[in-house]
Amino acid sequence: MKKLNILLILIVFCSFPLMAQQHLMGKKVYTDVPFIGLKVGTNYTWMNYSTSDLADATFNKKFRLIGGIFVEIPVYEGFSISPEIIYAERGSSQSYGTWDTTTVNYEIVARYIDLRVQLAYTFFRESVVSPYIFATPCLGYNFNGKLTWQESKYNTQTYTTDIVSDETLPMGRANMAALNFSAAVGGGLRFNIRTDKSMLVIKFDAAYSFGLSDTFSQMEHNGSAESQNSQAYLIDGYRKYSGIEAFVSIALPLINSSSSPLCRGWR
Repeated sequence: MKKLNILLILIVFCSFPLMAQQHLMGKKVYTDVPFIGLKVGTNYTWMNYSTSDLADATFNKKFRLIGGIFVEIPVYEGFSISPEIIYAERGSSQSYGTWDTTTVNYEIVARYIDLRVQLAYTFFRESVVSPYIFATPCLGYNFNGKLTWQESKYNTQTYTTDIVSDETLPMGRANMAALNFSAAVGGGLRFNIRTDKSMLVIKFDAAYSFGLSDTFSQMEHNGSAESQNSQAYLIDGYRKYSGIEAFVSIALPLINSSSSPLCRGWR
């Protein structure tokens, strides 16, 4: 429920400019041409575990960078397809205490290149402000990352916290699956800004993303690679990503929009 509330808040926050549409409804902007654009945003991400010990543990959700390029291709009326190449950071962190007053801080930061195909439907596509909904299948390749593990212990004699261990491991095939399959669903607002010779599109959207594949590596499952931190990184069951993504996008037509038969009727 908390994740759904966050998504709803993001969409409502993006929707306040709809009020500006009241005095713009008399104009029409046609967007029947392909667009190419850039998008950047943040990914509020965490891990889901099937193992009960880890599933019940408290994980700290993190804001990560996400962004890339896309081409939007109109298909039929309000429907469009947008192939995307996205750089995405995913992961989570966990803090917990042990029986001997040791505190463990464990963090996963995984970097991916995602290939996505967004399927969208835009309402009132000819208006200046157009809401839209979308679904996006995603194939991600993990090319980099790190796992940070720190142990600290409270010293009852000096009343200070001492760092017992502090290590950072590079991410690779021994501790992360190479491919990640996921999907996202969401919605947003599209602003179609007409200029004298062309058109500019600005979009604000938010989506809930959910992992479909296990991110534990095959080496971890078959025991050829052992976990350094067995309590936070228990190799049992599955581990999948989830997150809330929020984007700001800007796009230009791939061809001069004034050459479109529909756009010639807009003045």
